[in-house]
Parts: sequence; C-alpha cells; structure tokens
Amino acid sequence: MALGDLGIPQSTTYVLAGGQHTLDHIVSAVVVAAVALGLLLVGVATLLYDVLGDSFLPAMLVVRYVISVLRGLGRPQVANILLISQGLVYFSLLAVLFLTRGATIELAVVAYVCGHFVAAILGLWILWAKAGWRARLSLNRASLQALVFNGAQVSLILILGFLNRKVSSFLVNSQLGTSDVGLFVVAVSTAELVWIFPDAVGAILFPLISSQSDQESNETTPQMTRLTLIVTTAMALCLWLLSRSLIPVVFGAAFADAVRPLEILLPGIVLLSGHKVIWRDMMGRGRPLLSAFSRAMTLVILVSLIYFLAPRMGLAGVAVATTSSYAAGTLVVVVVFTRYTGVSWTSLIVPQISDIKLLAQSVQGFAGVARMRLTRRTAPAN
Repeated sequence: MALGDLGIPQSTTYVLAGGQHTLDHIVSAVVVAAVALGLLLVGVATLLYDVLGDSFLPAMLVVRYVISVLRGLGRPQVANILLISQGLVYFSLLAVLFLTRGATIELAVVAYVCGHFVAAILGLWILWAKAGWRARLSLNRASLQALVFNGAQVSLILILGFLNRKVSSFLVNSQLGTSDVGLFVVAVSTAELVWIFPDAVGAILFPLISSQSDQESNETTPQMTRLTLIVTTAMALCLWLLSRSLIPVVFGAAFADAVRPLEILLPGIVLLSGHKVIWRDMMGRGRPLLSAFSRAMTLVILVSLIYFLAPRMGLAGVAVATTSSYAAGTLVVVVVFTRYTGVSWTSLIVPQISDIKLLAQSVQGFAGVARMRLTRRTAPAN
C-alpha cells in the first residue's frame, strides 16, 4: 500500500503545510484520489485475488490521506487518535467474532475491513468539519494536479527505497539458499529497530520544513540530523551489546547465526538514519528527486557487491554489501544537500555540545513528567 498510494500522502502534507492550496480544495482532492485509486486497485487485485480481502483498499487510502492532511495541519495528535480508533474497532470486533463464531481467517478479514471503514468515515467527518461541508462540492483541478505531480516524484523515491530493502533477500535466496534468507531477514528486521527514532523525527520534520523558509530549514535540519545520528548510534550500540543474547532468546537458537550479519549491518543502519532525515527535508522543500540519484546508486552498489561478496563471505558478505551501499548513498545525499542548501557538512553530521545539552534536557523533562504522573497515581486519595 505504501507504493500503491502513489506518494499522495507525502504530497498532501507538503502542499497543505506550504499553504499553496486551501483546505477545502485539498480535502476534496484527496477524497477523489483515494476513492478513484482505491477502486482501481480493487479492480486490479480482483483479477488476482479474492475481492473480499481487497474491498477495503479505498477505505485504507482514505485513512492514509486523512492522516497526511492532519499532519499537514500540524495536528499529529488527531491523526494518532484516528489510528488508535481503527485498531480499537479491529481488535474489539475481532474478539467478539472469535468468541461468538470461532477463530477463522475470514472473520479476521471482516474485522480488519470494518476497522478501516470506521476509521475512514471518522476521518472524513473530521476533515469536513474542519474544511466546511462545501469541500464535498469544491473539487479543484489545480489542487488535484499538484497532489498527483508531487506524489509521482515521491513515488519514484519510494519505489527505489522498496527495491533497496527487498532486493537483498531475493539475491540471498539465489546466491546462498532459503535457509540463509531467514537468517538475513531476522538480522535486517532487528537492525531496523534503530530506525524507530529517525522515522519519528522525519514524521515531525517533514511538515515543519514545508512551512518554513529555506533559512529556517537550514538551521532546523542540521540539528535534527545530528541529534538523530547521536541517538541512533546509542541505540545501535545497545543492540550490538545485547544481540548475542537477544537473538537466540527472541527467535530461537536456530537463528544464532544472524548475530554476525546484524553486527555488520548496524553501522550502515546508523548512517542511513541521517539519510532518512535529510530526505524528509528535501520533500519538505518540494525537491524529493534530489535524493533519487543516491537511492539509485545505492541499489546498483548493493546488487554489485552482493554478487561479488556473497559467494565468498556468505551472509557476512551480504551484510558488508548492504552497509557499504547505505554508506555510499548517505555520502551522496549529504553532498547533494550541502551543495543545494549551502549548509556545511560538518554542521550536518558532527555533534555539538549544544546537542548533548538538548538531549540531556529532553531526558530530564521526560523523567520529570514520568515522576509526576507516577506520584499522582500512587498518592493516597483524600
């Protein structure tokens, strides 16, 4: 679905946060895009799969697009409430159906579909309440064209990113065998836990950059990139220290051989976390294609190195190829970003004392809030 949405969610956040189009035009445009694209995907999927499992695609797209509008409006809390409501409907209905009808895949699909439809209806109600009910009748072609045009650029980047993530498993299967695919998938999925932080930073940074001037963005993005590299380095170090005991406990002793590839992957994962933040900046500036070359080069390097190293080094060679391609891609995107913005590479990646102080203040703030809430819960009632 991340590829099937044609990059319109990211395009919606950019267009809306930038103030280029009115909210009622954006709302009507995303609804038309979601329904039209969803029905098209249902038609295509019906030729290949059971229509029951695909009939929720329009509702799923509506939810994704509504969330992108809310983020563009600077209302991530409302977007999170919408996602939570979707999950609550799904799990509640799933529990009722399983208790009354028994556990079957068909009932799970029904609950899943209902969760999306309820969230879609709730999301449309929220948007139309904000934009005015006239949004249903105010379809603006310029707004729709802007969403599709910017979305097409983002979609190209997403496709290249998808290929970068998935081609490794395909090549491992062809070069080493299916058993090694399982080990590599465990190593990659565990290493990518580090990306929780840069993904969260990117989700906040993208609409912020879209609404800022270039000068403001040139101050915001370097600081967020440095903070991301510091935090992900710490997370990767903790994962490296725990991996030898964590992998066998979580996945079983049979996957102990995934530890070495995981350790080799971690430096590349950290480097690519900076790439993730910079790409969000480029999307916020309306220049997502600036990172296209780095992703294409990453893919070429990855495939070439896997073919060369996998027969000689096994899974460790695949991990080396992956980390090397991530490092090369990050280097390219840093060069492109610094030349486009005039920001120095040192201010982008070299930590500063102020970064450590900011992180320390943030940790202290979170700890203070946690202590206050704990005190309230444990305080005796009057």
